[in-house]
Amino acid sequence: MMTNTITLFRMAAGIVLLRCPVFSPAFFVLYIAAGLSDMLDGFVARKTDTVSELGARLDTMADFVLVVVCLIKLLPILRIPAWLYGWIGIIALIIAVKTNCLLRRRELKFSVLTWMTERCFG
Repeated sequence: MMTNTITLFRMAAGIVLLRCPVFSPAFFVLYIAAGLSDMLDGFVARKTDTVSELGARLDTMADFVLVVVCLIKLLPILRIPAWLYGWIGIIALIIAVKTNCLLRRRELKFSVLTWMTERCFG
């Protein structure tokens, strides 16, 4: 499907970002292209009625790859206070525990998990 190809492009763009110097023109172009492709794949999937569980999973993975790559590139150069890292860790832990509890009770469907992940990662 075309939408999955767009999503795979976003994953590839995220990986290529690892090789780009931070704040270089290439970094900005790839980051913006990846962000636009995130909007585009969902729009195209809904308009062409090609929404699928595979596409939703790929979309979540692509979002995760892009966020992790950006964190890897940006955290070393940003001056973030140590207490803020602590709060981020606590929030991530709460989300992980809540998600795990819901999955164990089988009250959480994959579509809801995808929605929660998108809210957390962008």
